[in-house]
Amino acid sequence: MKAQRLLTLMIAAFILSTGVVTGASMWGDYDGNAKARLFVNDEEKTFSDSEVPAFITHGSTVLPLRTLSQSLMALVRWDNSNKTVSIYKPNVQIITSSGLTQKDNNYTISNPFDVVNTSDALNFYLYASVDNLKTNIQSFKISIKTPSGGDLVEPVVSSVSSDYFIYTWQFKRVEFTEYGKYTVQFAAKLDDGSDYMVIGEKQIVRQ
Repeated sequence: MKAQRLLTLMIAAFILSTGVVTGASMWGDYDGNAKARLFVNDEEKTFSDSEVPAFITHGSTVLPLRTLSQSLMALVRWDNSNKTVSIYKPNVQIITSSGLTQKDNNYTISNPFDVVNTSDALNFYLYASVDNLKTNIQSFKISIKTPSGGDLVEPVVSSVSSDYFIYTWQFKRVEFTEYGKYTVQFAAKLDDGSDYMVIGEKQIVRQ
């Protein structure tokens, strides 16, 4: 249990440019310490009763590591034998386009888009480039979430054994029937014992 609790916590000795923490006893207490509110990109992160929340102790703010890492789209690896937490933040670039060609190791992307104006079935390509991946991953998954939170298409899953790779995929006859923001998610899985963690996103707006 202590190891699991260590996995969920990180003492914030620095200020993140995208994260803001406010703390006061008005938010309640946790283990005798004042709870804090956690905002990432102006979105407040909430915690269930079974989770360790953000709190303040001895003048430092303790943050839930997994929640924070997910918000920053980073991978978290816990080494229980050495009681060590490692965080990895790879660079992920995602492009959607109506045209994509490859010659040797070079790709030509034509008509990239992030806005859709029709509900008609569309064929399009996804180009994903990943580098600075400082740890091995077992596989990755690409999915597209609808504005209401469902899966627009069957997720694409593939294995990988490189710290730098490019992956392309053609989606066929996809219908953007809901208005709003669709989210293309690129998630990675470290090993059999871990879940997929999102490390890159791109939005497509249906107008």
